[in-house]
Amino acid sequence: MKRIIILAFAALQFVALEAQKAPVAPQATPQKTENSQGHGRHHGHRHGHHGRHQNPEMRAARQAFFAEKALPVMQAQHKIMMGQLSAQDIKFIESKRQEQAALNQKMRLLRREMHKAHKNGASPEAVQAQFGEQLKAVRSEKEAFYKTMEAFVSKNKTTLDPIRDELKKVHEAWRAERKELQQKLNPQANPQAKANPQRHANKTARHEHRFIDFILWDGQSNPMPQRNSPEQRRAAKEATNPLNISSYPNPAQGQTTIRLELPAAAKDVNLRIIDTQGKTVFTQNLKSLPAGQQQIPVDISQLAAGTYFYTIVADGQTASATMVVK
Repeated sequence: MKRIIILAFAALQFVALEAQKAPVAPQATPQKTENSQGHGRHHGHRHGHHGRHQNPEMRAARQAFFAEKALPVMQAQHKIMMGQLSAQDIKFIESKRQEQAALNQKMRLLRREMHKAHKNGASPEAVQAQFGEQLKAVRSEKEAFYKTMEAFVSKNKTTLDPIRDELKKVHEAWRAERKELQQKLNPQANPQAKANPQRHANKTARHEHRFIDFILWDGQSNPMPQRNSPEQRRAAKEATNPLNISSYPNPAQGQTTIRLELPAAAKDVNLRIIDTQGKTVFTQNLKSLPAGQQQIPVDISQLAAGTYFYTIVADGQTASATMVVK
């Protein structure tokens, strides 16, 4: 979700759904190992741009953006995608999802062995010498795996390109928010980065890998596993534990009603509506609500025609869905 789409790719970075699964070439510095998503990592601390997110305020902002703005868009767009693909394409995705899970498990097991060796006193150089070739082989497998998806993406270009564009909007929205917050946290920082063609090429590849990760995502499970801070992982897990919500009529004009099924009474319930660019256009504090089905009338007369995502947060549990305004 750096870059939800990353999640995506993000994570949305995905785009992140700001985030972080691309295999990269082995580094000359031996202190780096590989995390479960294919990132270089120093033993004991993160490096590179992820260091920015160690700031508690930045981490909290990223976590909130992912849960409230990125994830609803990702879930809605994933549902649209699955509704437009053929049965044969969906079967293909399911098989590739299993293949990807096996590769990720292989990487996790390798990382576990590397971590165990380091914990038992092996130096970073020794760990690299022992596991470097295996690490390189798994990276190559993952790179080859992504290439096997190229034909599928090309064949479904008409369906996938509009979805990619919507995810990109969320990524750009997070970049703008992050830049503003970084400037607030460190006014003396120089926002201009030096041009680096190789870094740009790697970034382009990562974005494509994250989009493939999005295609293979099941639309519900945590799209940011073992990533970022423990607080962010908990927030992502909560965000993927949806309540039961819907709206009617849909499409609507002037007013709509959100039907919310609460499994238990909630003391703090909030409604947020965002547009496809991740901008919040409506908020309402519903205070406390009893368990059971709730009917929540919402005035949407001020909203322009288009597609919107609405999110209910009830005592930390989140549910999101799509509405169309005529």
